[in-house]
Amino acid sequence: MTPSSFSFSQRKLAVKRVTLLTDVPDNVSFSDFSSICTGSPAPPFLLRRALSRSNNGGFFGFSVPSPSDRLTSSLGRFVGRSFLSVFRFKTWWSTMWMGSSGF
Repeated sequence: MTPSSFSFSQRKLAVKRVTLLTDVPDNVSFSDFSSICTGSPAPPFLLRRALSRSNNGGFFGFSVPSPSDRLTSSLGRFVGRSFLSVFRFKTWWSTMWMGSSGF
C-alpha cells in the first residue's frame, strides 16, 4: 500500500503538503480510501487493486444534530486558489464549473 497524499489535521486539509482548506469545522471529517476499505467484503483481488491506488482518493463527510431533507455545511476556507469541479445534473450529462468560491 502506498502512503496517502492527504493530510487532515489542525482544521486543515492538505494534498501533497499543499494546504487546500483551512478553518475546517469540527463537524467535518475526512477518511482516506484505505481506511474505508478495512473489513470490506469485496473480493480480495478487487480490494488489492483498489488499495494499490488508494493514495489518490478520499471522502469528506459531515455530521449534523438532526436529520433533514436538505443539509448544508461549510467544508472550510478555500483561499488563494481557483478550482474546477464536475457537476452531474443529469444521469447522462456533466458540465464543468470553475471558480474561487463555493457559494
